[in-house]
Amino acid sequence: MPILFEEIPLFRGMTSASRERLGHVLTLRDLTDGEVLLSEGTPTEELFVLAEGKMRVSRKHEDDDDPHEVAHVGEGEVLGEMSIFDGLPTTATVTAEGPCRVWVVPYTRLCPGGDLVRGDTPEARAFSRVYDELVAAVVKVMAARLRDMAKAVLAEAK
Repeated sequence: MPILFEEIPLFRGMTSASRERLGHVLTLRDLTDGEVLLSEGTPTEELFVLAEGKMRVSRKHEDDDDPHEVAHVGEGEVLGEMSIFDGLPTTATVTAEGPCRVWVVPYTRLCPGGDLVRGDTPEARAFSRVYDELVAAVVKVMAARLRDMAKAVLAEAK
């Protein structure tokens, strides 16, 4: 059974009103074993949160085109966050290890200029608040990853 989106740490910091509104535009996507969610070098307009299963993260090495496994991720992990912020292609390939389900967040529909926030309507203003809270939550995820990376680099340097 997939983890409910309200239980995912990324969404816990959001207000209940924003979580409820976001819940109306989230979709749940099923992946089969070996199916690729994100391909290194391609852009994405969506943010993903692993709801069920495990995924493998791999990158191509500078010296060859062979993918090298860099991580495994589990339920509640956020995927695709760097690409949605900077608009650059994804930096890794993310592949299902067995059956998986991911919550799909329609990020570009929520960001300024997106169809959910266009116009000066109460609905558009409410989705703008969802976007603001989502960005703050994703920044916390990215900061935690940077801290972990810094710790790993320092540990390796010793």
